[in-house]
Amino acid sequence: MSNKKNHKNYSSMSTKAVKEEVYESSLVEETVEASEPETGIPAEVIEEVEAVKISYGKVDNCTMLNVRSKPEANAPVVLVISKGTEVEINENDSTSDFYAVTVRNLETNNKIGGYCVKKFIKIK
Repeated sequence: MSNKKNHKNYSSMSTKAVKEEVYESSLVEETVEASEPETGIPAEVIEEVEAVKISYGKVDNCTMLNVRSKPEANAPVVLVISKGTEVEINENDSTSDFYAVTVRNLETNNKIGGYCVKKFIKIK
């Protein structure tokens, strides 16, 4: 296959015109090289991650509060937290009755996620 159609005939152009075209061509290449690298993450995933709404609260009106595995009253308890414990709330995953929370387990210093009844969490 011949590449002749991809090559420009510079013989009929002035030296100045050739230099200008080569200069413009190099600008395009530089612009492409300077652009940010692709992350490989689909744009809709990035938008979804950026849209997560986080707030903070404390256990209130309850001495000991169950953190459950699901937003259901009978779901297994994964952790019990005491009054005054600070929680991180994921508003997107919360339901009408339960906050989706993340708390730090003081015994293991690990973060644990689960669900707490909303009426016992006071938003800061």
